Amino acid sequence: MSTYQKILLLILFAGLALLGLFFYRQEQIKVNEIKFKENQKELADCKYILNNKELFLEKVKNKLQEARIWHDLALKNPASPNELEGAKKFLDKTTGEFLIENLEYERSSEKCRNLLEGQKAPY
Repeated sequence: MSTYQKILLLILFAGLALLGLFFYRQEQIKVNEIKFKENQKELADCKYILNNKELFLEKVKNKLQEARIWHDLALKNPASPNELEGAKKFLDKTTGEFLIENLEYERSSEKCRNLLEGQKAPY
């Protein structure tokens, strides 16, 4: 094989390598665009969650007030021990729901704060 043929073969392989690199890079760009769109949606959701903390707290406060009213009514006017026990269970259930919702909100808030700061959110 002559030197000329070796040079042509080398140019051919270099061209194929560059072509492969080009297609690989194009695929990476597509993947990054998809990730960017997903991150934009997550950021929008996070901003909504963080901006609506007051609404969340108001909802929880209303639930607890309702549970407290039912409990107080049952204490003042116990028609039967079952009614008082039912009111206590309602209060406990509402308090438990509040704690679960609060934990979920705190987890979402933490994830969102980390995402907004550019850190990886814990799972």
